[in-house]
Amino acid sequence: SIPAADGWLSSPGHGSAGGRGMRDSVFTQLADDILQDNFQRHPSAATDLGIHKYDDRMDDVSRAARVAESQAMKGFRASLAAIEPEALSPDKRLDREQLLGAMDAGILGIDVIRQWTKDPDGYSGGVTNAAYVIMKRNYAPAVDRLKSLIAREKLMPASLAEARKNLDNPPEIYTKIAIEQIDGNISFFKNDVPAAFKDVTDKALRAEFAKTNAAVMTALGEYKTFL
Repeated sequence: SIPAADGWLSSPGHGSAGGRGMRDSVFTQLADDILQDNFQRHPSAATDLGIHKYDDRMDDVSRAARVAESQAMKGFRASLAAIEPEALSPDKRLDREQLLGAMDAGILGIDVIRQWTKDPDGYSGGVTNAAYVIMKRNYAPAVDRLKSLIAREKLMPASLAEARKNLDNPPEIYTKIAIEQIDGNISFFKNDVPAAFKDVTDKALRAEFAKTNAAVMTALGEYKTFL
């Protein structure tokens, strides 16, 4: 939840040590809300940062999800802007400026630049990265990481299907680059990903992985044909 600004900004003690401590606390909660929202919307980035709560999820790349994220960032930005920087400690004041810039950049990216409608490689590369961040570090037993990967792989074909809906006459050079990259993406799932989990001996799990991994490679091949 986003803390309401009205009450604490107008409360007694503005400028006092006690008041500043309370404002820092409210800002810290807002900052945490922003980060948690980002982690939920971008599970692959969360995994890469060591946040493993969402390892079984894929980023929702649908148009509706982009609109929802932009709206959320606009709400967060309004809450940040409502906090008077002079009421914060120096460290929190800098954090506030950083978050304001991050919100502005995110909104600009989704609403104006709209790279998600122009860059086909963002989808095929995103699918590949979602697997890579699970396999590249031994942050958990291989069996557990493979279970997370299988859960993600089940969602990858749908992610590539959303790409077909989102892309709007992408520039030719972007499309050519994506096409050139896809064979490498398929090779990654064919060779590198299975090799990373070669020590997993659970036959049922390996059979399920073989199925989901093959589906991803097929979806990537179909996406290349589409492009």
